[in-house]
Amino acid sequence: LSAAAWVVLEWGYPKVFVWSLGAAVGPDRWLRQAAELGGAYGLAALAVAVNALLAGGGRLPAAIAAAMAVSAFGYGQLRVAGLDAHADLARLRVGVVQAGSGDEDDPRSLTDAAWRFYGARSPVVARHADLVVWPEGVLRTYLGDRSDARDGIERLASRLRRPLVLGGLDHAAARERNAVFVFAPQLIAVRHKQGLVPFGEYVPGVAWLPWLRAWRTTGDFDAGAAPQPLAIAGTRAGLAVCVEAIRPGAFNAQVRDGAQWLLNLTDDSWFASRHAAALHLELTRLRAVETRRWLVRASHSGASAVFDPQGDLVAALPFGLPGTLNRPVGLGEARTPYVRYGDWVVFLAAAALLASAGAALRRRLQRSAAEHTEGAEAEGTADEQVSSLRPPLPRPLCLCGLCPPIRDLPESTDGAATLLGLRNRTLTASSLTA
Repeated sequence: LSAAAWVVLEWGYPKVFVWSLGAAVGPDRWLRQAAELGGAYGLAALAVAVNALLAGGGRLPAAIAAAMAVSAFGYGQLRVAGLDAHADLARLRVGVVQAGSGDEDDPRSLTDAAWRFYGARSPVVARHADLVVWPEGVLRTYLGDRSDARDGIERLASRLRRPLVLGGLDHAAARERNAVFVFAPQLIAVRHKQGLVPFGEYVPGVAWLPWLRAWRTTGDFDAGAAPQPLAIAGTRAGLAVCVEAIRPGAFNAQVRDGAQWLLNLTDDSWFASRHAAALHLELTRLRAVETRRWLVRASHSGASAVFDPQGDLVAALPFGLPGTLNRPVGLGEARTPYVRYGDWVVFLAAAALLASAGAALRRRLQRSAAEHTEGAEAEGTADEQVSSLRPPLPRPLCLCGLCPPIRDLPESTDGAATLLGLRNRTLTASSLTA
């Protein structure tokens, strides 16, 4: 039950950045392959169950723990051997541009400087790519309102002769939206970030307590609708913006809707160090294994990267350095059990906890009923003991019911006659009548 309790707690506990113990298994090539079955929560349940069995002691629990670990390793080896992750590399070539800004105050974070940097690097990338990707929030302007900026991007996309995907700003009413724009060369699609960062992009509870709005750190963003796969360069891409990609099962719905590969636009320049950015990247790895899809990550600060369907890091740009990345990726069509059934491990864990709680409640009620029965029996025995100490009730002399009662009648056949002075007299009907 410890594994079930951990999974339910991990799934339900509110967090600013979603994480799972299963992500700690991500760097291991063999163990992480089981993520296609139960996702990150399944890996977390496996890790906790094995450790709980070992901590409990005894030969049988240790043998069960060893069998579980060996089975997970064996499954991973079989899947890696049988999965040809690089079979369709010629299907799509993706080019990523990274400014390498490690500080929000860096001039390249500003719209004009970013435009010059990304605009200059994109033609070089486009020579060997079917698609050019810029990271999240590259142009910090409302592209839907600024026709001059939109026209400039359309002219660039026309020169590239390639679709261009980039991050910018949009708005709904008076609230901002973190957006992704697709130009080919005209603007053909806009997607809005749905999973916002608490206390960063929005403040929880602000609708009921407006004074909490002062706690926001980056803006007052509005969440978008549920994402749909992007139709780009003749393919369908599942899209996630920034921390959306670290959520277990983040791409499942889009893969069910036909996404063939995964795209994550992010900006880690607000992290204090490269270590936090590296952790952010690692938390994304399992999405590739969960869906058995290639995952391309474009980061403004780094690290931009590409994961194959086995979760192997096949290409990356270092944090804080400018560069470009070109990589062919395959297109997947199959659906894994985790894509089909989602977080079934969480529901199974919750059911196990409810069943355990119900069994414990039933045992408690049964024990309470047994204690009540024993108490009633003990009370009856005590009453009998008390009754034996009381003087006997008066008993009549005869069966007619008319004779006066006699207390303490001797236990002899003629005791009644002795007490009445009737020894050696025969009681007749006439005498009884008298």
